[in-house]
Amino acid sequence: MAIVFKDVCKSYGSGPVVLRIPHLELSEGALTAVVGPSGCGKSTLLRLVASLSRPTRGEVRIGGNGARAEPPGRMGIVFQDATLLPWLDVRRNIELPLRLRGIAAPERREAAREQARRVGLGGVIDRHPAQLSGGMKMRVSLARALAADPAILLLDEPFGALDALTRDRLNEELSALQERGRWTAVFVTHSVTEAVFLADRILVFSPGPGEVAGDIAVDLPRPRRADLRETDAFHRLVTRVSGMVRNPHNTPDWGDDPR
Repeated sequence: MAIVFKDVCKSYGSGPVVLRIPHLELSEGALTAVVGPSGCGKSTLLRLVASLSRPTRGEVRIGGNGARAEPPGRMGIVFQDATLLPWLDVRRNIELPLRLRGIAAPERREAAREQARRVGLGGVIDRHPAQLSGGMKMRVSLARALAADPAILLLDEPFGALDALTRDRLNEELSALQERGRWTAVFVTHSVTEAVFLADRILVFSPGPGEVAGDIAVDLPRPRRADLRETDAFHRLVTRVSGMVRNPHNTPDWGDDPR
């Protein structure tokens, strides 16, 4: 499902505008990464898509022109904190959204086992969160988001607290999952390298109020493998995006139209 922002402006209470998007369409089946300085409205954008917050003005529509403004039920969200329930084991944590939807126990157990296998947790499905590493906990959180077969996946710096090696490995696994699922995904991150590796498109936000200062198509081959990070094309794109993040108001017109 496409995600369309139309004349969106967001402020909190009587405070200043934190996000301003006159028009933006996020294409169906693509992973869009959002980068920019702290406080530029990246997480606010996700909250608007998920209807965890409402625009002060304008609307966010799911499914393109003419679609309803409310998001579909099939939406998965992964936060920086894995937010697992400590008294439930891995399988039951993954099952949770299916249980809340009233899915029968045999069906949700099978779905949880399948998602655990896909994210490399098949051997620890009976463990509790206290027995897991940080990377394993994030895998559980990702599997839980995918268990309901989402049409839209929202990720708010999910790997930001992990060490570099674990983060790179999870990026590779997420990219492989995206190749199979082709959800419409929005990935917020402070890491330009992560954004370039994962995304089909990168939005660079300016500091307060957050606005789209750069819109870059990522023309790198898929599937994305670890050795992509060693290529000249990858490093050129990282340098280009990093320059936009540092100087968002001096971004040249690159002529890209990733839509």
